[in-house]
Amino acid sequence: MRPLLILFLFAISLAAPTSASVQAGVENCIAALPVAKGAPGAEAFAQDWRCDGETVSLDNERIFLRIDAGPTHGGTRFVTAQRGVFERIHVVTRDTDGRIRSRSWKIDDLTPVVGTDLFKLPTPPGRDVVVAIDRLGDPRVVTTARLVDRDPAAEPGLDNLVLLIAALAGMLVMPLIFGMAVYQVLRQKFVFWHFATATTLLATVLINSGLLSKIAGVPMGLLVRMALADTGFTVAATLIFATHFVERDAVPPRLRKMAIIFAGWALFISVANAVFPLAAPNWQFQAYHMGFVPILAFLVVYLATAARRGSRYVWYLIVGLAPLMLLGGWRLLGQLSPIGAQYDTTLFFYIGCVFEEVAVTLGVADRLLTLRRERDLAIVRADELDEVSRHDSLTGLLNRRALDDKSEPIVGSSAIAILDIDYFKAINDTYGHIVGDRVLCALADVLRTEPQTRAIRLGGEEFLIQTTHRRPEKQLADLRQAVAKAIASDVPEIEWQVTCSMGVIILAGIDANSELDYETLYSRCDVLLYRAKDEGRDRMVVERLAYFERTESSAIVRKPRAPKDAA
Repeated sequence: MRPLLILFLFAISLAAPTSASVQAGVENCIAALPVAKGAPGAEAFAQDWRCDGETVSLDNERIFLRIDAGPTHGGTRFVTAQRGVFERIHVVTRDTDGRIRSRSWKIDDLTPVVGTDLFKLPTPPGRDVVVAIDRLGDPRVVTTARLVDRDPAAEPGLDNLVLLIAALAGMLVMPLIFGMAVYQVLRQKFVFWHFATATTLLATVLINSGLLSKIAGVPMGLLVRMALADTGFTVAATLIFATHFVERDAVPPRLRKMAIIFAGWALFISVANAVFPLAAPNWQFQAYHMGFVPILAFLVVYLATAARRGSRYVWYLIVGLAPLMLLGGWRLLGQLSPIGAQYDTTLFFYIGCVFEEVAVTLGVADRLLTLRRERDLAIVRADELDEVSRHDSLTGLLNRRALDDKSEPIVGSSAIAILDIDYFKAINDTYGHIVGDRVLCALADVLRTEPQTRAIRLGGEEFLIQTTHRRPEKQLADLRQAVAKAIASDVPEIEWQVTCSMGVIILAGIDANSELDYETLYSRCDVLLYRAKDEGRDRMVVERLAYFERTESSAIVRKPRAPKDAA
C-alpha cells in the first residue's frame, strides 16, 4: 500500500494543473437559437444574453457562450472545456475595430488534452470571444469552458501527470494478467469477472485521461461515446463479480438476482447513451446520471447485507470500493447540482480505480488460497475414504477392491495363493459368529505380520496371498502352521484344531511385458484350492508356472505338479 500512498501524495501536488491559466475577470454568458443556420458570424454577438446563472434548454440547436476575455496578450489563445457530447463547435472573435473572425470544428476534429478530461481549440485573434455549440448534449461543455492564454497541453507539470496516469494504468495491467492466467488454470466465475473488472477499470483510465487517443489515435467523438459505455460495463462487471465473489450464503438469492438486473440496467443506460447521445438532449444527460443513483444505493445495501451476515470476502470489496463509491457519488452530485462541480476529482478517481483493483486482487488471492486449502482437504479426505474402502472393516486387511490397484504388479512376486479356513461354517454354527470373527482376526494378525507378504480378504473365510519370498513354498507351508497355532491360542474355546487349506501357484520368469493378471491367477488358485479341499483339507496344492520370452507364437506354459500335502 505504500506505493499507492506515495502516488496519492504526488497526485495532490499535480491535481488540476491547468487552472492557473484561466484568465481573471472572465464573465461567461449564454444564449440559444432554436435553429442553427450555417456558421455563426457577427450575429453571434447580438444575442439575448443571460448572465445571471439562468439555464437554457439543450433542445435548442445552437448554444452560445460569450467570454469577455479582456485585452489580448499576443499569441494564440485557447478555449478549453470538459469533453462531452455535441455535434460541432464554432469560435467567433471580434476585435476592437469590429473585425470578425471565426473557425469551426466537428467533434472528431478536436484534440483531447492528454492527462485531463478536457479538449482544446485555438481561437482567432480578438478581444471578445463567443463559442457556439451545435446540438449540445452535455452541459458540462459550457459550464467548464475557459479561455486560456497558452496551450493547455504545455502546462507545467502536465507531463508528470501523464506519467503518473500511465503508471496507474500499468498497475491495472498486473491484476488483469493475474486474472487471465489464473482463469486458464482455475475456471472459477469470480476469477473471470475479476479479469473483466480489471479490464473495464483499465479502459476507464485510458479513455477518460485521453491516453487512448494518444496511443491509438481514437477521435474525440468516439472517445466520448466510449466513456459513456465504459461506465456501464464497469458497473455491470463489478456487480456480477460481487455476486460470484461473496459467499453464496452471505447474500439472499433475491439480492443476487437484483444485482444481475441492476447490471443489465447499467449496461442498457450506458450503451443507449453511447449509441444515441443526442436523442433527447434536454433531459437525457440528467436521466443518464440519475439512472446510476439506484445502482449506487443497491450496491451499498448489497455490501452491508453481506457484511452483516458474516462474509469474509465482502470486506475486500468494501475497502476497495469505498474510495470509488465516495468519489463517484461526489462526481454524480457535481453532475446533478453545482455543489461538487467546482472540485476536480478526476486524478483521485484514477487512483481509486487502482486502489479498488489492488484490494480486490488481494481478496481474490485470499479466496484462491482458501479454495486450495479446501481442495487439499478434500483430496486428503478422499484418500482417507479410499483407504477405508480398500480395507476390510473386521480384519483391517485389504479387501477385493485392492485387486484393482495397479500399484502392486504381479511382476516380482514369487507366488500367489488362496487360503481358506477349514470347516469355518461349522465354527459359526457351533460357537456363533462372534467366535467366527475372532478366528478371522487371529488369522489376519498372522498374515499382517508376515514379511514380504501382501494379504487380501476376498470375502468370508477366503484370503488371497501374494509373496515375494525367495522360498515361497516353504514360507506358505510355515504360514499355514502359524495360522493354526494362532487360532488355537486366541480362540481356545473351539474344541477341535482349526486348520486351513491353500491353492498355490509358484511364479517363475515373469517379466514386465507379461499379460498375466489377478483374474487369471485367481481362477487357477481357486481350482487348486478346491483340489486341496477334495483331497481332505489341511493341506496346500502347489503348481508351478513358467513364463518364457514372448515371440509371435509364444504362450504361457504351465507344468502341473502332483498335489503335495504340505501339512
